[in-house]
Amino acid sequence: MVDAQSGKELANFEDQETGYKGVATMESFDDLFPHQAKSCGENIADFIRKLY
Repeated sequence: MVDAQSGKELANFEDQETGYKGVATMESFDDLFPHQAKSCGENIADFIRKLY
């Protein structure tokens, strides 16, 4: 996110969720959810670290 007037970067984040074995895998919810939840948590933690 960039401030339109000043051009200053306000926040930087990244989001990309796929199956933990790759994009084309057929995983059950029980197999996939723990890995996606961990990945989301790591992305959120990285976002917060960059802010502070």
